Amino acid sequence: MQQRRTGHPGRRAALVVLTSIVLGILLLQNAVFVVKTVIVDGVQRYTPEQVYALTGIKRGQSIFSLDKQVIATNLSSDHFLELAGMEIRYPDTVVLQVRERTPRAVVSSLGVLAMLDDGGRVLSTTNKLDTDVAIPFIMGVRVPTLTIGMPLSCEPKQLEAIIAIMDELTLQGVTGTIDQINVADLENLHLIMASGMKVELGDVHDLEQKVGMMRATLSALQAEGFYAGELDVSSATVADFIANLEVEVDYRIDPTAVPNELVGR
Repeated sequence: MQQRRTGHPGRRAALVVLTSIVLGILLLQNAVFVVKTVIVDGVQRYTPEQVYALTGIKRGQSIFSLDKQVIATNLSSDHFLELAGMEIRYPDTVVLQVRERTPRAVVSSLGVLAMLDDGGRVLSTTNKLDTDVAIPFIMGVRVPTLTIGMPLSCEPKQLEAIIAIMDELTLQGVTGTIDQINVADLENLHLIMASGMKVELGDVHDLEQKVGMMRATLSALQAEGFYAGELDVSSATVADFIANLEVEVDYRIDPTAVPNELVGR
């Protein structure tokens, strides 16, 4: 009679150990490594609860199932929010760094006002601008269509100039003093201050020096009682001012020192 073979005891033991390990991992994933806490950093106008509701994250889901790209896409359904970063703190916490997009300028198209962020994206549209919003109007652009969440549909070089100017105005803290940014002529960009002063920037180059010089010169002019006229900083080395009284004054300022000292770069 042929004797029936039995399994090797060592193999059976290894299988039992492996099964136990797999079951242990599954238990940890389903009971320990699950989302219990969601921390939202970087928001002011939104509450953490509002942001959490947009992310699609569910408390109790496996922390290993979190997909940063999916969360970023879900969050961007609100065009004023952007996921800047995500950190997982094992075993059960996820930290979201969120950036609130802020309106930096407004442009008009076919009677509709579009709010733009610092990247030139359309955040929202309206028929009436809040009088408390101190942001400049973009002038000199033709905008055939407005699509919320997308970059402004104008000539690409004009959009680049708009973004560069907005960035520098924001860095130097003068956005609220600007009434208009005119980009009709890319070689003769200019600003209109809230006071009515016209500031010639020339082209898009050396904006740090030009805006820094503008700030220093305007401060000196206002101390002398000049609030209107035309200021030309397009050379980035000399500030030429013509008052409404047609008196020309030259201010010569070190273009490398002034902006850096003012902005603290």
